[in-house]
Amino acid sequence: MTKILFGGLFLYVSLLGILWFMRLSLIYPLDPARVFPDPDRLPDVTESILRTADGNDLVIWTAPARSGAPTVVYFSGNGGNLGNRTERFRRFRLQGYGLVAMAYRGSNGSTGSANEAHITSDARALREQMFGLLGAKKNGAVIYYGESLGAAVAVKLAMTHPPDGVILEAPFTSVPDVAAETFPFFPARLILDERWNTAENIRDLNAPLLVIHGTQDKVVPYAHGQAIFEAAAGIPKLFEKVEGGSHHNLWSVDVQKSIATFMGRF
Repeated sequence: MTKILFGGLFLYVSLLGILWFMRLSLIYPLDPARVFPDPDRLPDVTESILRTADGNDLVIWTAPARSGAPTVVYFSGNGGNLGNRTERFRRFRLQGYGLVAMAYRGSNGSTGSANEAHITSDARALREQMFGLLGAKKNGAVIYYGESLGAAVAVKLAMTHPPDGVILEAPFTSVPDVAAETFPFFPARLILDERWNTAENIRDLNAPLLVIHGTQDKVVPYAHGQAIFEAAAGIPKLFEKVEGGSHHNLWSVDVQKSIATFMGRF
C-alpha cells in the first residue's frame, strides 16, 4: 500500500512539474510562420517592424484611418497568426477604420518569446509609437479590440494608456481561473506566474466597453465574459450574448452590426 501511495504521489508531482514547465507553451501556442498582408483582400495594409527595447523585432500590420474614423488597435488570441484575421481586418478597412495589429513575440515572424511581462511592455511601446508606424497623426478615436488572450492585453494596456473605447471578444477573468477549470486536480492558481488578471484590471477601465461572448464557448466559458462585464463598473457598457456561439465563430452578421453600432459612437 505504501508503495502505491508513494507511486501515486510521485506521478502527481511529476505531472505537476510537467504542467509548470509547459505553462508558456500551453498559454502561448503561437504560430511563428511569417504571413504578409494579402494584397488582394488587404491592399492598403502594410507591414512594419517595431524594435523592442531588448532588441527583438515585432511584426506590425498597419493602415491609416479614413479622416475622422476610429483606429482599431487589435490584439489577437493565442491561436494562429495575423493572417488568420484577414477577413476581420478587411471588414474594418471597408468601414474606413484604421488598423494597428501586433504579432506577439514568437508569432507571425516576430522574434523572441512571449510572456506577460514582454507582451505588456510591447503593447505599451506599440501604443506610444503607433502613429509613427501609421505615418499619420491622430484624427479619430483609438479603440482597443482584444480577442481572448488579446482581451487581457487590451485591458492591461488601458490601465496605463487609456483608449477611447474597448471591445473584448471572449475575455477570461484570469489565466489561473482558466487553468483551474481546465486542470481541476492541480493547484494551478498557486503555481502559475502568468496571471493576466483581467477581472481585477478592468475595474480601472474608464472608457465605453463592448463585451462579446458565446454561450457555448468551451475554451473560455460564457461565465467569464459575464464576470468581466459585471466587474467593469461606472462606465457605458454593452454585452453581446451570442446564443450557441463557440470560441471561434463569434463574428456573425449580428455581432458585426453590434461592433459597427459601438464604433459609430466615436
